[in-house]
Amino acid sequence: MRSICGDIGGTHDDLAVVEDGEILLHQQRKTRRQHSFVNYLEDFIEEADDKGIGADRACFAAAGPVRDGVVNLTHTNLRVDREQIASSTDLTEVKVANDFTAFTDATQVVDESQIKHLQQGDSRDLDTVSVIGAGTGLGKGVLVGTENGHRHVESEGGHAPAPIRPRDGGLHSFIEDRTGRPPVQEDFVSGRGLKNIHDFLRQESFPNAEELSPEQISERKDRQDSCREAFDLFVSVYADLVRAFALETNPGKGVYIGGGVAARNPDEFGSRFVERFADAPEPRFERLLRGMPVRLVTDYKASLLGAEHILETH
Repeated sequence: MRSICGDIGGTHDDLAVVEDGEILLHQQRKTRRQHSFVNYLEDFIEEADDKGIGADRACFAAAGPVRDGVVNLTHTNLRVDREQIASSTDLTEVKVANDFTAFTDATQVVDESQIKHLQQGDSRDLDTVSVIGAGTGLGKGVLVGTENGHRHVESEGGHAPAPIRPRDGGLHSFIEDRTGRPPVQEDFVSGRGLKNIHDFLRQESFPNAEELSPEQISERKDRQDSCREAFDLFVSVYADLVRAFALETNPGKGVYIGGGVAARNPDEFGSRFVERFADAPEPRFERLLRGMPVRLVTDYKASLLGAEHILETH
């Protein structure tokens, strides 16, 4: 059965017609250029209908907490409203979910070829899956397995205080001075976080380095020292946050890492990342961490498949 699925984030809005895990039509627009999500959706529905691949049900995964079928996106002024969508279109079934709720569902259906196994571990069926991913912000979610299926636990943990090791204290102070408030986790691990780290290193070690966007830092990391060091520190702090989340949730079925930063840079998440992830203060918890499966999802469109899975199963 065909579905219209959306992944509405802080940088891009993706809409797709999906059928049995296959994307038949895909369109992407810049989020900040959208004044109305419904207008974008109406244009997309018209295109799908013209191509003969329309659908009458939809699920939209949006970056922000869901309240009564409404998401006011965290990093933009865009609003995704279930009732408004239903009244403005001919869709007969409309669901609105958190973007990382959809990503947790995507872990159940994404193709194995789109998964990089960072640590095999010992996966237990009917157990918890924890997901975390950096993009425009830092998303988290949990999927709790039961004999009657899975239950979502939404999270806004990317906005929780950041646990920082003493040797990273200078970076913590730099971000606090910049933001005027105690830093939260996505101040370090997100596109904005990568820029914060590079700006900190420019101040501390690379005074002649120019100010760069997160995309430029990623693109130059193999030929510019300030970018290489920024990305290395970014990945180390990322591993710290994944470790903290894994210990908080104890996911017997593993940790999945998503988001655009990891999907575009999978080779940066290797043995050094895993060693930092498992570096717990107490040996017994190091053993626990080394026994957890850790996987990286490289499919940037995974949340679209997760949105379809929500329609099929919830």
